[in-house]
Amino acid sequence: MRQLSLLLLAAGLSAHTSPASAQPTSDDDAAGWGSSAAESSNATQREPAAQPKPLHFDLKLRERAGAWLQRTSPSRLAQLRTSLELHASYSHDFRLGQTASSLRASAGARGEYDAIYLLSRAQYDSETLQTYEARIIGLEMFMGLRIGVFELRTGRLITTLGQGELQSAVDVLNPRDLRQIGATAIEDIRLPVWTTHIALSDATFRIEAFIVHEAFFGMLPPLLGTYSPLRKLLVQPDTAAAEHTWRVDHIPSGLDPRATQFVARYGYSHAGVDLDLYAGSVLDQLGVAATPSPAELAKTTVPIRLHHPRYSLVALTGAATLGDFVLRWELASHIRQAQSVRRRDYRVPVIETQRYSHVSGLLGFSYFGITDINLGVELMQSLVLNNPVRDERSNLELLWPVEAPTLSLRYQHMLFDQRVTLHVLSLITGIAPFNGALINVGLTYLPRDGISVLIEYIHYAASSHFGYFYGLEQNRRVDISLSWAWGRAL
Repeated sequence: MRQLSLLLLAAGLSAHTSPASAQPTSDDDAAGWGSSAAESSNATQREPAAQPKPLHFDLKLRERAGAWLQRTSPSRLAQLRTSLELHASYSHDFRLGQTASSLRASAGARGEYDAIYLLSRAQYDSETLQTYEARIIGLEMFMGLRIGVFELRTGRLITTLGQGELQSAVDVLNPRDLRQIGATAIEDIRLPVWTTHIALSDATFRIEAFIVHEAFFGMLPPLLGTYSPLRKLLVQPDTAAAEHTWRVDHIPSGLDPRATQFVARYGYSHAGVDLDLYAGSVLDQLGVAATPSPAELAKTTVPIRLHHPRYSLVALTGAATLGDFVLRWELASHIRQAQSVRRRDYRVPVIETQRYSHVSGLLGFSYFGITDINLGVELMQSLVLNNPVRDERSNLELLWPVEAPTLSLRYQHMLFDQRVTLHVLSLITGIAPFNGALINVGLTYLPRDGISVLIEYIHYAASSHFGYFYGLEQNRRVDISLSWAWGRAL
């Protein structure tokens, strides 16, 4: 539950493709040659069929502007971000003896600058400026080799685990960009991390190993930032939290051998059913905070050490195609995962760390039976073994709503020859009691290939119970973005 994927935070747009043109019926026709006797006599002079070009460059420019619907300070504007993305890929197919083989390489980066921080700059603290104003973010960068049934990739990879579309209890390896929950493009949410991927596969089975070498846990909002649920919890009238600058230090970090993560996956596919079995030793992505010492609290800049302890993961996931429906499920056990807990007998938050095991289940389906319409529903529920809230002798409770059921809904409708797409995405945490919700409604227009315009409304709802959207109800906003993409093969 704590590993909400949040992939629903932007629209998942389907690529528009034109119908395939008729293909020649022979190799001669494919090369542009007829079948006359005269041409046949010159067969040795024919040029070979054109081969795919191995090198490909992509460029994407995006302008995104957003406006708060309720906030007026320090500015009514929420965002004026320009991003430029450059990507290069190389592919080469060859034969090693009689075995089909291939070599792949990829590299890229995205630069971002938000001009909103040129306005009223003095009203933003240093942590906000460092987090949002200007960033260079690495994209996937890897080398890959495939020889028959064997595949090896290493570099900064994005890895998807589990069967959940909008949320998952198994997808725990890749960090996320959570700086602006709900307002991040879906293709930008996942962040690559240094990984080695080894696989053996054939038509029905696949055995894989994922080895993550880098301790990187994504990009988070500042502790007291606009998008931090901790802001409202920590900033209270009788506390001095707002008088400090809070710096988050992740432990471990970087290429620390002791932080290496391992996940093995065995997959089996037959007759429209996919089954995957997972086992691994991973680090907690969300992390648990250590309370600063009195000496540290006396400083202007207070370090918050966010530890990411190791725990074990065992899971079974699957998907089955049933006519126009796709049924998906996950069942995962997180063994002795660290959890943040707080004291119920203190009015001021006092946060501690305890280890608990919990079991999470996800059930979802997608429906494709109506032309140009895509529907999806997912429900996830977790149960924490030995939850202290069920112990009458304990004065502890879980900080995050781990056991709150989470319902996600997705609706996508393509119109006007797929040039216009309407999407509605929502995530609801907690039913009785209600905890919080996020709704994203957007309209995408493709005036021509490579150009898209997106207008979306992002709505937050929160209750008095602490959770992922606690205190974000004033962040409701309307955004408009213009994207231009260009690619060329060499």
